Amino acid sequence: MSSQEILAHRLHHFAHLYVLLQNLVDFLNGRAASPRDPLAAVSAFTGIFLDDFTRDDRRLWRELFGAAIAEPSTVGQRLFEVDVQLVLQLSSLLERYRRDGTLTSDLEPLPAATVLYGVCFTWLTAYLMNDAISAEMAGDEIRRGIAIAMRGFYPRVDGISITTGGHAP
Repeated sequence: MSSQEILAHRLHHFAHLYVLLQNLVDFLNGRAASPRDPLAAVSAFTGIFLDDFTRDDRRLWRELFGAAIAEPSTVGQRLFEVDVQLVLQLSSLLERYRRDGTLTSDLEPLPAATVLYGVCFTWLTAYLMNDAISAEMAGDEIRRGIAIAMRGFYPRVDGISITTGGHAP
């Protein structure tokens, strides 16, 4: 592949990443339906991310990630900036639910969003590295991991977890 083709692919990916960010901002600003349930909202948020990520051929994303590692001060920095924006948007969503009392008042939205983003990033990286992992499988694992992680985000009432009905540890 020529350097011009590689550059064209990178620009294509960055354009997709910025469209993804705009879609997520629209979601958070209520231009798309925001579910009342935080798990449903986070799942919708990560669904937008997953759909965009799996829309293109894996080889293109592999190239972009390879370029980010090979060129950390340019491509890597741009990709990191997009990751930071995704975490901040997710943090904003969690903060909204914390403020209205749906999530526990002591929830720290930014670290919590980082954990949730880590679930997404782990499975999307696995998807890129292993052709046996389908987009559907990655999506299922992301949804499952998000649900497990979010169990600790809800308030506990008299030692009983609202989400599971079980006793708090």
